[in-house]
Amino acid sequence: MAEDDGSTGGTNPYQQETNQNTRTDWLADQKPVDVDPDGLVDYGKNMVTIQENLQGHSGRLSQLGQLPQSAWDGNALPEGTYIRGQLTLNYGEFQQYLTYLGVALTNIGMAAQTVADAYANTDGWSAASLDAVRFAFGDTDAPRPAGLPPFVSGKTWWDQYFETVSSGQTSTAPTPEQFVDQGKPQVAPDGSITYTALGPGGVVRTMVQRPLPGGTGTVTVTTTADATGKVLDSSTTRTSTIVTGNSTVVTTTTTDAEGRRTGGSRETTSYAADGGRTVTSEQLDATEQPTSKKVDEHHADGTRTVTTTDGRGTVTQELHVGQDTEGVDPSELTDSPTKQALDEIKRHDYGI
Repeated sequence: MAEDDGSTGGTNPYQQETNQNTRTDWLADQKPVDVDPDGLVDYGKNMVTIQENLQGHSGRLSQLGQLPQSAWDGNALPEGTYIRGQLTLNYGEFQQYLTYLGVALTNIGMAAQTVADAYANTDGWSAASLDAVRFAFGDTDAPRPAGLPPFVSGKTWWDQYFETVSSGQTSTAPTPEQFVDQGKPQVAPDGSITYTALGPGGVVRTMVQRPLPGGTGTVTVTTTADATGKVLDSSTTRTSTIVTGNSTVVTTTTTDAEGRRTGGSRETTSYAADGGRTVTSEQLDATEQPTSKKVDEHHADGTRTVTTTDGRGTVTQELHVGQDTEGVDPSELTDSPTKQALDEIKRHDYGI
């Protein structure tokens, strides 16, 4: 049932929130936007810079999804399993938000570039109209600007998407980076979780994660299908956790659609009596032989030693990290391209 906004004589229980979300006083100190084509090009570049910065830092949030799994792995209490599921769902929603935020930043930047292209060869804004902005944002009712170069087709991302879906011209699975999560993961009564993501051309990737009996691990089946339902790729990943003494071993094995082993990994975490710990990560081939190995030693004094070797045991990298310090004074930090881009957008410094 919709809440009454008060216009019909009823009471809006969220009137304070409504007022806060619809207030316009924050516009009072804003500088009017008055830009030239060159300024729009710079604006578009700044939006892309912000999007690239967002994408480059999103990996740092991966622990938000990893820590709940590690904290309540194995034979956890029902309450712990519930919390793990909720935190995992929250992380999935947050990742989806960041994905769409990045898409929005890119689209706004591209729209600015399109408007700039439309008037780049004219005498400034003498022929400017709102139709150019509407066309840049994919409004199908907006006429094509007369000055828009021929190489700008005007086809939107959704136009291309639906054309590809209709033609079924997809034969290979996209890379993981090309997929966008679709909605909240679905949790079944048996504890399995289904994740669905959409890729270019209507390709759909479905991941179904099921817990192993006894809570010792999970089995994840990943299936990628094209717009017609034809399966392009399928694999199964089995992850198990074994605790022995002061060590925890997490082993992952991946098999293809025919059940053939294709690879895997093994991570061993050992805890020392002095408070230190060592994390050994190995990448395994189809015969379970290590192809690479990384040993990350966290010493009790706060220092770290990270050693990476190849499949033959040859050291390829050795990193020594000292104790934590107070860090660098903010005044000594180098300028951030993203901060500069944001500052320019706030100033509306685009050729006024």
